[in-house]
Amino acid sequence: MQDTGMTFFHWTLVAGAALLNGMVSAADSAITTTGFLKGKQLLEETSGRDAEAINFWLKHPERLNAAIVISNTAIIAAMASGMGLQFLASGLPAPEAWATVLTLLIILVFGKILPKSWAAARADRLVVLSLRFLTTLQWILLPLVMPMATATIAVTKKFGGTQKRDRAITEEEIEYLVEEGEKAGVLEETKKDMIVSVFDLGETRVREIMTPRTAINALASDVSFDELMKVALETGHSRLPVYQETIDHVVGIILVKDLLQYAHHRGRIPGDFSISRLMRAPFFVPETKLIIDVFKDLKRSKNHMAVVIDEYGGTAGIVTLEDILEEIVGEIQDEHDTEEANFVEVANGVFHVLGSTNIYEFFDHFGITEDQFTPDDLQDADTIGGFVAKRLGQLPEAGQKIPVFHLQVEVLQITRHRVHLLAVHTPVEPATTTPEPLDS
Repeated sequence: MQDTGMTFFHWTLVAGAALLNGMVSAADSAITTTGFLKGKQLLEETSGRDAEAINFWLKHPERLNAAIVISNTAIIAAMASGMGLQFLASGLPAPEAWATVLTLLIILVFGKILPKSWAAARADRLVVLSLRFLTTLQWILLPLVMPMATATIAVTKKFGGTQKRDRAITEEEIEYLVEEGEKAGVLEETKKDMIVSVFDLGETRVREIMTPRTAINALASDVSFDELMKVALETGHSRLPVYQETIDHVVGIILVKDLLQYAHHRGRIPGDFSISRLMRAPFFVPETKLIIDVFKDLKRSKNHMAVVIDEYGGTAGIVTLEDILEEIVGEIQDEHDTEEANFVEVANGVFHVLGSTNIYEFFDHFGITEDQFTPDDLQDADTIGGFVAKRLGQLPEAGQKIPVFHLQVEVLQITRHRVHLLAVHTPVEPATTTPEPLDS
């Protein structure tokens, strides 16, 4: 027969260990959910012992981690001992198995799952209290904590890692905070998009945003003054590339402000007009360069336009500071731009789409998801016009039709050997009509 006093002691030991295990797990969950970024913000908003606990965590996270590991290990050992002694004295068959199974269930449910979930949902309210609790716990366990924390730092350094006291904020964390800020309504969608677009600058190649060579307004090096003025007035551009023989040989850039100054003083300038007097040296970048690096290069060289070169040394296009800025803030329309919508519904289920529309924007607009296409489908095609030309395997002609997933696409207009306008036919569900009752 079991001793009542010992039974009470064993179950009290198990219950106390489970409670302490739950408290440590809840505290660990609260500070993990909060994170260092929020912790730094809390440090600025608090004072006294609360601030001391937060500051200790930010400076010595490895000591709190050691306290959590040591205390949990001791708690589990105490719980297993109490449970084992109780079942050994019970006379039940296979007492060790019963003790092991019940200990695991108590640890998982009451020592891990429930307290961690509960604390994570209330991290803002519990984090300071949790830090004070864990800081006190690490002081109690200091003789064990210090060797373990020191060993952790040494082993981490041995394998090439570092223990950062003032951990840098990662790009992923910032993007996560931006997304959460928009969901919570504290950050406008426009601002969120701009912040995310800044990160995209480090992933986007210049060929994805450049004006292609077929759309460049350029001048021959032997152009007359009158023709130069005419092109400048018609295009409305502030900068114009100058080429010799072909567009693949760009020799300079004309600034319209220089042209206007020359026009003002033309009568006092001796000799015949030569465009070389006004040209500035061109700035070249490869088409594979990231636009964040192009932006830095343009700033450093004090240029506003770069000529984009392909792998064969020919001109692939041009890119300007405005093009890069538009990647952050969206399309910028000035007084010389004529706005043309990418998508215009002209009939039920029929859209006119510009060939220059980004392929991903096209897919998103018509509900084509990533599981419907492969990277090979998009190879060498940044626009829907390029995608259609690749599918056809030849230079498209007006009137040609091609299926694109669930869509029927027709080429409407070709301009300068590229697809300018498409007609996209989407499936239209037939209208349902209610049959009239038959006369009886």
